[in-house]
Amino acid sequence: ETSPLGYKPMLWAYGFLLLAVLMKIQFVYLLCLAPLYLLLRYFLLEKDGTKQLFRSRFFFSMALSSGIALLLWVFWFKSHSAVLDTVLHAQVSKRFLPLEQLNAVGILIELMHNGRVIFFNAWHISIYSALFFVAVLYGAWLIKSHQVPRSFAILYTLLLSWLLLEGHKLFMLHVPVRYLLSLYFAMGCMIALVFQALAALQTSALQQKIILSPIALLVCMQLFHIGLSIQHRTYATKALNTYVERAKIKDAFVLGQWAPALTWQAKVKTLPYIDGLTERLK
Repeated sequence: ETSPLGYKPMLWAYGFLLLAVLMKIQFVYLLCLAPLYLLLRYFLLEKDGTKQLFRSRFFFSMALSSGIALLLWVFWFKSHSAVLDTVLHAQVSKRFLPLEQLNAVGILIELMHNGRVIFFNAWHISIYSALFFVAVLYGAWLIKSHQVPRSFAILYTLLLSWLLLEGHKLFMLHVPVRYLLSLYFAMGCMIALVFQALAALQTSALQQKIILSPIALLVCMQLFHIGLSIQHRTYATKALNTYVERAKIKDAFVLGQWAPALTWQAKVKTLPYIDGLTERLK
């Protein structure tokens, strides 16, 4: 089966999706995207034969998503729920303004500050964000003017929903860069979707290349930024690993949240201590 709706391609897609979830549990909500997409396609299609195909694939994707979620709950969440609750409480509870301090002016100031940090903290991020905002507005206009197929409207809606889910990060007091990866990825998907649709509306190859040139610009910018990151890398983690290995700690413990990462080369015992964790797990 070569169709994206074939059983084998869907199994492969869910296999890679499971790997993504296992690498970063934050992406677990992506398990809902495929069933939601298929359900929307089913209700928006008019041909009975095609509707039947999407309905059967919807139930198949629901079974896969439910099976993966059940496996994660049984083999991961159930056995680590106490630790997870403590870690989330320690890391998340102080990331937002306390309820008693909320007011309209404070929220507006916080939104403006976080918006500047997230979307305009560097020149390459500023260009990326500008293209994203243009894509959101132009995509909405394409849907309203009925120049794109229904599949575009479905994907646009799903991506917009994803971005709204990521929007809570605008209200955090401090947002580490690693927390923004999923937001930037969703922004990139929106840019790619809208510019690809714009290119498809053009008749000449030259017009299509001009429309897609911002995508090429983003790729070049990202490669340049990766090169700069490699040049400025300090390798502090590697140096600390070497230091701990040569220290020959033997039976002593290495404490701290980063202890496992900083003792990767040394055969020592670690305790990624978090304030209050030991007491709550007794």
